[in-house]
Amino acid sequence: MEDRKKMLSIVGGGLFAAACLGGLMWYLNDDIDKKREEVAKLKTEIASSRNVISTTPDLEREVILQRETDQVVKTILPNDDDIFNFVRTLRTFEERSQVSFSSIKGKAEPRSNNQNKADFDKVTYSLQFSGDAFQILSFLHEVESHERFMRVPAFKIKAAKRQGLDERMNTPRHSVDLEVETYVYAPNSNSQRVEIESYENKRDLLRTEISSRQRELTVEPYDYRGSGNRRDPWVDPRVPARSATEDVLSIEAQIAIVEDLSERTAASIALWEEWHESANLIAEMKSRGELEKHLSVLEEDVRRVEQEGQLLFAPAERRFQLEVVAELKRIREMLQNDEGAQLPVVMLRQAIDTMYSHLEKREYQLALDAFAGIEVRLASADLDAVRRPIVERLLEYAHQAETVLEFDQLDIVIQGVANLGPDHRAVLIDGRTYLAGELVQPELMVKAIEEDEIRFVFRDVELAKAVGI
Repeated sequence: MEDRKKMLSIVGGGLFAAACLGGLMWYLNDDIDKKREEVAKLKTEIASSRNVISTTPDLEREVILQRETDQVVKTILPNDDDIFNFVRTLRTFEERSQVSFSSIKGKAEPRSNNQNKADFDKVTYSLQFSGDAFQILSFLHEVESHERFMRVPAFKIKAAKRQGLDERMNTPRHSVDLEVETYVYAPNSNSQRVEIESYENKRDLLRTEISSRQRELTVEPYDYRGSGNRRDPWVDPRVPARSATEDVLSIEAQIAIVEDLSERTAASIALWEEWHESANLIAEMKSRGELEKHLSVLEEDVRRVEQEGQLLFAPAERRFQLEVVAELKRIREMLQNDEGAQLPVVMLRQAIDTMYSHLEKREYQLALDAFAGIEVRLASADLDAVRRPIVERLLEYAHQAETVLEFDQLDIVIQGVANLGPDHRAVLIDGRTYLAGELVQPELMVKAIEEDEIRFVFRDVELAKAVGI
C-alpha cells in the first residue's frame, strides 16, 4: 500500500514536472517568434533607412532646384489677384497696338477638384478685333513680350476686300478672332515645406543648374520694329519693300503726313469761306492775310513731299492727290476767279517770304516751284507803286534760283590751284589755266581764286565751287 502511494506520488510529480517543462518550452518558443518578428521589422526599417539615406541627396537636389525655379514661375505666371487685371492688360495692348476690340469674352475652363488640386489653372479669353496687318502684328508682339506668360493657341483672320476699300481710306483693316490664354499659379496648400540642413550652401553648389533652368523659363525679349515698309500680304502687294539702307518713311509715317496735310487743307477751305463771306473791308483784309499765310506754308510742304518722293504707300498717295493736291488747286482757282488780275499785296509778300526761305535752305527747285504758282498772274497784273518793288524782288529771287540750278549743270571740273606769287593764283579748269577776271565760258567768269574754292560770276550772280569738283 505504501509502495503504491509512493509510486503515484512519483508519477504525479513527473507529470507535473513535464507539464511545467512543456509550459516553459511553449513560452520560450513564443518569445523566440516575437524576437524574430522584431528582428525582421528592424531589418526592414534598416533597409528603408538605408534607401532614404541613399536617395536623400538627389531628393534634396530636386527640391532645391524646384524651389529656386518657383521664384521665376511666380514672376511669369499671374496669381489670383493678377488675373482680375487681365482684361485691363488686354485693353492696354489694344491701345498700344491701335487695334479696335469688338468683343472680349472669358472662356470657361475645367477647374481642378479639391482632392487632387493641380498647381496651375488655365485662364482663356476669346478676342475679336480689327486692324491693319502691322497693328495685328504689334498686338501679337505685346502678348508675346509681356512679363507674364501668355500664348495664342487659336488664331483666325478675315482679310479686308480690296474691291471694298474706299478711295480715301488710308489702310485696310482686317478682322481677327483669337484666343489668349495664361495660367494662374496656385501651389497646393496641402504640401508642407521641409527644412533642408545647410540649404544656402547646397543651393550655391547647384547655382549653375539653377541658372540653366531659370533661363529655360525666361522669355527672351524681341524688338518689334513695326512695318518697316513691308507689304500687307492680305490685301495690297503694291507697297514696295525697301532695303534697310534706303531712307524711306514707314507706312505709319506716310499716313501721318497725309493726315496732317489733309487737315490743313480742310482748314484752308474754311479760311477761304471766311474770307469770301467777310462783312467789311477790314475783316476781308485780315482773313485774306491769314489765308495766304496758311496756303503759302501748306503749299511749301506739299512741294517738298512731292519732290522728295516721300509717299510710296499707294492708299496714302491716292488720298494725298485727292484731298490735298486737287483741293489746293481748286482753292487757287477760286481765288483767281474772285480777284481777277489784281494781286493782293499780302499774297506777294508771302510769296517773297516763301522763296527766301527756300533759297536760305538751298532748295532752289522748291523756290522756283513756289514762284511758278504766282508767275502766270504777274504778267497780267496791274502793278502800282506798292506792288512793283515786291514783284521785282520775286523776279530777282527766281533768277537766282534758276541761275544756281543751271550753274550746277555746267560741265566744268576744277583740277587745281597754282600759287604764282603773294595773293596771285591761277586755277586749272578742264586742262586750261585761268586767272581772276577771265571768262571760262560765255556768261561764266572767274572772279576770285582761293586755295579750296573758286568764286565765279554766272549771269550776274556770284557762285562758289570747291576745288576738285
